[in-house]
Parts: sequence; structure tokens; C-alpha cells
Amino acid sequence: MNILRDNRRPLRRPVAVALVAVACMATLSVAAAAPQEPEKVKVSVKVAPVVKVAPAVQIKIAHRVQVKAAPRVAVKVAPRVKVAPIVKIAPAVKLALAPEVVVSIAREVDVKVDSQVVATLTPAVVVSVGPEIVALAPMPMTSGFAAESACSVDGSGDFSGTMSMRSDDDDGYTVQERIGTQDGNLVFITRHNGKTLCMRSSGDVELNRETGQIGRIGSDGLVVWEAHDGNTVQRLEVRAGDDFVWSIDGDERAFDTEARAWYDGMREVVAGQWAIATLRGEVASKRGEMASIRGAAASVRGEMASARGAVASMRGEIASTRGEAASMRGKMASVRGEAASMRGRVASERGAIASLNSQRRRADDQERAAIDGLIKDHEATIEQMERDIEAFGMDARVQELERELQSMELDEQGAAIEARIDEYHLQGRLADLDRDMKALRLDENLERIEAEIEAMNASERLRELESRLEPAMERLQRLIESTR
Repeated sequence: MNILRDNRRPLRRPVAVALVAVACMATLSVAAAAPQEPEKVKVSVKVAPVVKVAPAVQIKIAHRVQVKAAPRVAVKVAPRVKVAPIVKIAPAVKLALAPEVVVSIAREVDVKVDSQVVATLTPAVVVSVGPEIVALAPMPMTSGFAAESACSVDGSGDFSGTMSMRSDDDDGYTVQERIGTQDGNLVFITRHNGKTLCMRSSGDVELNRETGQIGRIGSDGLVVWEAHDGNTVQRLEVRAGDDFVWSIDGDERAFDTEARAWYDGMREVVAGQWAIATLRGEVASKRGEMASIRGAAASVRGEMASARGAVASMRGEIASTRGEAASMRGKMASVRGEAASMRGRVASERGAIASLNSQRRRADDQERAAIDGLIKDHEATIEQMERDIEAFGMDARVQELERELQSMELDEQGAAIEARIDEYHLQGRLADLDRDMKALRLDENLERIEAEIEAMNASERLRELESRLEPAMERLQRLIESTR
């Protein structure tokens, strides 16, 4: 402000010193607030049992997790982010991994790039996120069902139950939900509010089909319960004799009161969803029975239409043979017609000569000479046309066509087809099929099944089951979040 004044006065020395000091302090404050380079974190990943890195590759983590990646997948380091149990990476998608993420492998595998082996991984190998691969000392390998995630999906066995895909809009996570049995073992996988809940059995395990609860575990039986919540994996292995192995993120812990509450909550949710799935399955089975009856009726109607179509096809063959015969006779008529046309032109020429002769009688000598010339021209035309008629050979052509017609035996073919129609016995077949249709009792059975579905009171029962399941899910969600 002092500089801008025309009549400025020089600043006193103490004031100038104070202003310079304030400016320096402001400059240092801005410099201190400048962003600093983030510290680079070295990330290491432990590879799953089967790893294949190649163009358009598949990476399997923990036997069942599949990762599909292009040859150049950008990997971005982000603290406290963990790979989910089921991950799909499209080309050019960035995968966020937390520092020191470890996934054990069960056997030695090769890592390939463009069909070339670039490294061999042994159990407990740690693979850095960077270009190098670092191998650590092997750890003891585990075996049996406990080495796999209960949330893994195996498509190789025979599955019976309900199956669907569930995606979370918030995190884009997708899980294949299953409730049922696979190769005789129990399978339960569902997703709710960002949490994946799983139960899987192996060996001698009995299930209460009404409640979905585990009834008995034999000496070789095993039931694994898991809850995946972001970075946390809670796992409980239950064997015969109340043998509980409770762990969080792989660290085994005591099966205390908190773990027991978690277990009870998981069982309540599984039982509730299993009961809902069972009821829906019963209704679907009834609907399927109705569809089967309708399908049987449609099949009988189709056989009727097929029988009528077969006879129509044979009658079409008869019409075709008659058409061929008519075509041959048409050719003969065409030959005769062409010959008749040629003879007609000859008759026309003769008529012209007769007319000229009539004119000649009344003409003078000069006119007669001209008429005689015209008569000679017509006579020459007649001679040429008669030669053409002879060369045309109408009789020979007609005879050839008649022989061809006889050799085709079209009449015999028509008679043979008529005999096939008689042997097919269309009316008898239709009568048999009509009896089959009546035996289905279509309307009666459909009404009966509809009444059975109505008696199940499925809609009200489903509302009741879902109303009980909702608070159970909320309780379990709180237990999962508080158990760390």
C-alpha cells in the first residue's frame, strides 16, 4: 500500500523487518504442506495350487478361485485390500492387493508365459508383485477337505438343489449361490450385505431335510463353516465328538463363547435359507409335474399331427406322380400342336393360292402374269414347309414320349403309394393316440396339482420363513463384524 501511494513515506526499519519475517514464515508453511512422495511398498503374493500365467490365462487360487488376466495385467498396491475368494480379472483391469498377501499352494506348479516356463513354484512359495519371483522354504502340506475353502465352487460333480448368481452393486463382487447336495455332500454358499457365508460337508454327515440342520457327523465326517467379510475369513471345522477347530484368517483360536455364538448364528441362517430353498423346491417340483403332464399332452398331439402329416406326404407323392404323367402328356400335346401349326400354315398358303386363282380368271393378260408369279412363290413356300414337317418327325417324337411315360410306371407308383396309405391305417393310429390323450387326464391332473400347491400355503409359509430369517441374518452380520 505504501508503494501505491504517490506521497508515500519510507517504512520504519522495525516495520519492514516484521513484514519480511511474516512473508518468510508463510513461504515455509506452504512448502511444508506440499505433498510428499508416497513410500513404495513391496508387495508379495502367495500363489494358489494351480497357477498358469499365459496370454488369456487362468489362475486358480486355493483350488477353486479363478483369475483370468491378459498378458499384461496392471497390479496396483493398496494397503489393507485382500483378494476375494472368487475373483475374475478382465484384460486391462487393475487388481488391488494388500502388502504381504499370502495364499498357500499344495503342490509344485510351473508358471508359464507364452508357453515358456519362467519359474517353478513349490509349496509355500511367495511371489512378489514385481517382475522377480522369490522362493521360500517349503512348509508342511495339508490334505483333506480342510485345505479347501468351503466357498469354492466345483462344477465337476452332480449337484442337486438351487443355484443362482448374486452380485453386489457396491463392490462388484459376484458369487455363485448354491443350496443343495453335490456328490452326496452338503453345499451352502450365499452372499448377504457384502459377506459370503458358506457351509460344506464331507464324508459321513446327515442333514435334517426339514430344518437344514446337521443331524449327525460320523467318524470320517467333516463340516466346514466359513464367513468372508472383506479381509477377514472366519472358519470353523466340526468333526465327530464335538471336535471344533476355530480360526480367523488362518490363525487357530480357542472355541470360546464368542465362537459358539458365531456357530449358532451360522446354523440358524443356514437352516432358515435351507428351509426356504426346500419349500421353493417343493413348489417348483409341483410346477414341474404340471409342465411334464402338459409336455406329455403336447407330445401326443404332436404324434397326431405327425401321423396326419405322413399321410399328407404320401398323398403328395401320388399328386407328384400324376403331375409327372400330366407333364409327359403335355409334352406330347405340345409336339402334336407344333405339327398342327405347321400344317395350318401350309393350309393358309394353299388358301392364298386359291384366292389368287379366283382373281386370275377376271384379270387381263398383264395382271395374270403378275398373279402367276405370286402363285409360284406360295407353291415354293408350301414345298419348304412340307419338308420342315417331315423333318420335324411328329410321330417319332410322340412315340418316344409315350415309351418314356410307360417306362416311368407312374400308374404303378401311384397304386403302390395308395397301398402304403391303406397299410398306415391313419384312423386307427389317431384312435390309439386319442385314447392316450384321455389316459393323461390332463385337466383333472392339472387341477389336482394346483390344489396341492394351494394346500401347501407356500406364499404365507415363505413370508413367515423370510421374516424369521431376516433378523437372524442381521444378528449373524453383527457377530461376524464383532468377531475379530
